[in-house]
Amino acid sequence: MLSGDERIAQISTTYFDTPDNRLQSAGASLRLRFSGSHREQTFKCSPTGGSCIERTEWTVPATGDRPDLMLFSASQRGVIAALLAGGEFSVVATTSVERRTRLVRHGRSLIEAAFDVGSIEASGQTETISELELELGEGDAVDCLRLALALRPGPDLRWSIEAKAQRCLALATGHPPQTARARPVAVSRDQDVPAAFQEICWNCLEQVLGNYALVAEHHDNEAVHQCRVAFRRLRAALALFGKVIDRVGATDFRARFKQAADALGPARDLHVLLERISAHDAPAGSYESAIGARLASELTRRRDAEVIAAGTRLRGEDFQSLLFELAIWVESRRAASDMVRQAAPDRLPVFAASVLKRCRHKLHHTGRHLRAMSDHDLHHLRLTVKKLRYSVGFFAALAATPEDRLSAMKHEKLLGKLQDTLGALHDLATASAGPAWLSDCEPELIAELARRLASANRSRHQLLHRAHRRLEHEREIPRWWNAAARETDVTHSDASLASYTEQLRQLQIGLSCMQRQVIADQRKLLIIIEGRDAAGKDGTIKRIVEHMSPRATRVVALGLPSEDDRKAWYFERWCRHLPVAGDVVLFNQGWYNRAGVEHVMGLCTEDEYEEFMTTVVLFEQLLAHSGFTILKYYLDISKDEQKRRLRDRDHDPLEQWTNSPLDRKATRNWEKYSKARNAMLARTHSVFAPWVVVRTDNKPAARLGIIRDLLARCGTGDENEEVLPDPSVTFVYDPVALDKGWLAE
Repeated sequence: MLSGDERIAQISTTYFDTPDNRLQSAGASLRLRFSGSHREQTFKCSPTGGSCIERTEWTVPATGDRPDLMLFSASQRGVIAALLAGGEFSVVATTSVERRTRLVRHGRSLIEAAFDVGSIEASGQTETISELELELGEGDAVDCLRLALALRPGPDLRWSIEAKAQRCLALATGHPPQTARARPVAVSRDQDVPAAFQEICWNCLEQVLGNYALVAEHHDNEAVHQCRVAFRRLRAALALFGKVIDRVGATDFRARFKQAADALGPARDLHVLLERISAHDAPAGSYESAIGARLASELTRRRDAEVIAAGTRLRGEDFQSLLFELAIWVESRRAASDMVRQAAPDRLPVFAASVLKRCRHKLHHTGRHLRAMSDHDLHHLRLTVKKLRYSVGFFAALAATPEDRLSAMKHEKLLGKLQDTLGALHDLATASAGPAWLSDCEPELIAELARRLASANRSRHQLLHRAHRRLEHEREIPRWWNAAARETDVTHSDASLASYTEQLRQLQIGLSCMQRQVIADQRKLLIIIEGRDAAGKDGTIKRIVEHMSPRATRVVALGLPSEDDRKAWYFERWCRHLPVAGDVVLFNQGWYNRAGVEHVMGLCTEDEYEEFMTTVVLFEQLLAHSGFTILKYYLDISKDEQKRRLRDRDHDPLEQWTNSPLDRKATRNWEKYSKARNAMLARTHSVFAPWVVVRTDNKPAARLGIIRDLLARCGTGDENEEVLPDPSVTFVYDPVALDKGWLAE
């Protein structure tokens, strides 16, 4: 597999740094390399964001026994000088290796395989080097990863991102390698969504690679924690980006990394228990002190055994293969991402805003009865907090202003505190229930553990109060992501205007074709457009009927019922406007006024409201059985967007006529309208007249989405998949929509 012409060279390398290791601290290195008569000096550094997987490398010929910075270009010297900050560099360590190099053809790529065997010398210490470096010469990085996977990585051949310079410094200082915390995710507002997903996945994978070897070789407890954090961040990313990636692959990797995280669970939980109880030791010589020492000893023994077992699993072939398979899967998405960019570029800030809004809504919906929640429900709330916290970390770099960036930092910090509080509640519940990995422990020790946790964490009531307070504080964090999303919409609008206009024209041609088919088939098509004030009902209806035949198309927008109407059957006045054969009729709100504005504003009695909610489904069923096709659309708008549109109307003389006294009360009664909407959708959604929800914060996308859905439901004679609506904008109502944050709250 690695056969090929081989070159053998003896290479000596000297590494340099300042006495306080400024280069290494910045993820950089400076070296001088000798091989026969050839000598060169190289500077390596991590790009913006601090990744140690992708590194910048500058190599120039050398002339002496020390690096000469003047041999680098002016721009390169500037970078190096900034990192040195006036410090003098000196020798840190030297390496001497025999390098056997082969050029290997794998797939469509040419890869250089370098076998290094030798040693590091620093501060009178020596350490062996035995490693294989794979470097892509030409072709696709996926081939390089596939070659590594084909070599059957396992206990004796593991993936490492630790550079020789790092090993040199560790040997020189006598300090073991440090655990790797998640570095800031370097996404940007000009990235598309698939590219951001890849950046986030590599960020998580780098955190795994920076820690798992410390678990396997040094049994480091903090590295266990960082590995679990990386696994959970990765699983969160796979879930959050579900609409833009391969769902089958994402589901498989989520399950496999859950198994990996669960395998580290006992080791981490035992370590946390030890930390929590150690701060509350009893006085020396007391009975509590003696039993506390026994408890600490037993927990330490079990923790160390679990850490060793975890290290064995992480060194194993299954886990090593999992890392490479994930990397291959992530890199293989690039071809698909290029197609997405060319077909319909996704705007990352808009996507991020929808993700954060959905996660935040789920947090507050799930935690609305926090003080009364069971231990099981509190555990799931904690998982929800983690998901939002990871989402904030993924997208914090998108904040548009310094104030927004500060809010993002505060948001992530506050969520961390809330997570810690819920974690303390989880520890109390775990100790009280007796975790499986303590089932064979002495009852006396389990009782002592529960007592100490109760002392360390105060009472359950106090923890619940603290969690509730922090959840309320989280509500006060401003929506720091909205400005970036709006800014992106503005910069994107000019570029997308031509695309929107052309798409709308094609869809309106489709509506004309649809109407000819309705006339030919003598169908009776009724379209009901419902939604909050300023949701875009008038504008949407205008785009639908703009080029349809006025003879066979009618728009009906009735006001509030008169006194005579109130004396008659409620549906009677609407029956006068139902379509006849060959007609298309659009109701602007229609009979659902009673479920919305009339109910909220007290314009009907509670009995009238209940009668309507009970009979409307039967009425629509009767219409459907009589040959009517009923399409119902609910235009959903966020509270912030509604406020903005209503405010803009007041300052636009061409729009002021659309404002009414009821509109001005819309935002003040937002909660009541939300409750009325939820009841209406839940109670009047049926097979013969289903509700379709359209998100209208983005007007052009909403208009295109509703027309696409209308054409898809009525049939256009065109099987082209492009006519199907975007499910992130237009979707059939589902009872779980509220829990999942699909509806504005």
